[in-house]
Amino acid sequence: MLKSATGRRASAVRRCPNFHGRALETHAMKARSQVEYCLIVEGPYLNASEAEHALRDPFIEDWVEQTGRFRVHNLQEMLVVPGVTLGQLGVEMLEERLFEIASQDPEHPLTEHKARGVAEALRRQDMFDEVSVELREPFDEDGESAEDEDAAVDDKDAAVDDGELAGEADPS
Repeated sequence: MLKSATGRRASAVRRCPNFHGRALETHAMKARSQVEYCLIVEGPYLNASEAEHALRDPFIEDWVEQTGRFRVHNLQEMLVVPGVTLGQLGVEMLEERLFEIASQDPEHPLTEHKARGVAEALRRQDMFDEVSVELREPFDEDGESAEDEDAAVDDKDAAVDDGELAGEADPS
């Protein structure tokens, strides 16, 4: 049996010849994924700031109990679930009492698994009346919904096909 310079068996290296290559390939596949999830929550809050405080307060209290102090930069260290820090979550008001919680970090969007974990953590904290996980609509650089933009393009194409934009009158 062969031994390497570190004293390990050479056969152990052959069992996992592409370990690092496979890890890089998996990472590249995740980076290409465009699917992002968010949480839709309902609660008695008047604005996004109040809802954000409701989201953060229980986690900050736990942090203070464990460490004895809190500083704002600790938000990036507080794990809600593995892979999701409290600091990366943002809150937007959709309607009265209805809010969207999503990742503000484009490098680390919420996957379905992470979103479900965050939803479960929020249910345990009991700061919101309703918590659900939904597929997040993709947005373009202007903040417009990509689906809305696609629908507008489809409507314009239909109008061109009907001759409305070309200045032709409707024969009927």
